[in-house]
Amino acid sequence: YTEDEIGKFREGTDPNYPNFDYYDYFVRDYAPQRQQNISVRGGSESIRYFFLLGESKQSSMWEGDNQDYSKYNFRSNVDAKINDNLDISLIFGARTEERNNLIQDSYLMASCLQYSWPIFAPKTPDRKIASTNYGLTAYLDKDLTGYIHDRRNVFNGNLTINYKIPFVHGLSARVTASRDMYFREEKQWLKKYLTYTWDEAAQTSNVVGSRGTNSLRLSDWKDAAVRLQGSLNYARSFSEKHNVGALLLYEEFES
Repeated sequence: YTEDEIGKFREGTDPNYPNFDYYDYFVRDYAPQRQQNISVRGGSESIRYFFLLGESKQSSMWEGDNQDYSKYNFRSNVDAKINDNLDISLIFGARTEERNNLIQDSYLMASCLQYSWPIFAPKTPDRKIASTNYGLTAYLDKDLTGYIHDRRNVFNGNLTINYKIPFVHGLSARVTASRDMYFREEKQWLKKYLTYTWDEAAQTSNVVGSRGTNSLRLSDWKDAAVRLQGSLNYARSFSEKHNVGALLLYEEFES
């Protein structure tokens, strides 16, 4: 480049000699996020309870507000003392998550930023994707290049029954049953897009290439697990000097 051309790049006033800030074009000043919870707890001597409802949302670091994450979660704990010998505990939790992502992950988006030369503008004067810099800035626009929509639902339940056997001092029986369920759906929609070069004489953009292919992939995952646990526990002190303890445990897991 001549000194005159370098000066034009420095000044940034000639559209044929841009000095473009790709970091500012790709990256937001901050990534907004929000989190809030509401909980209730209380009870009496015979029953105690706790309930929690939560929500969180977060946007990505990339410009365009085309990528975000949201979650809603619920949890409840209830402990009941039925009588002097019998206790029951019930725990339930659930959450739903939704991810709206760009078609390229953050690692590749950072690579797109790295490969973007500031001496080329991302778009032609009539706002078409320029072929310079491989047209990588198009991946900021999910309407143009595609997206990944990921939804997940998770459920957890746990029931525990503890019984003190009245006719054998120090002996208690405990049964715990839990069930976990996981559901996930994902849609990947990849779109082909065109790249252009500017015709100064005709004052219009001409197609010179393309990137990607049109493809749609739908995925579905389901998983569940059950755990059963039973135990006999013996714990007793004799003459305030001797402690005796024993545990018999059985566990079964199925997924």
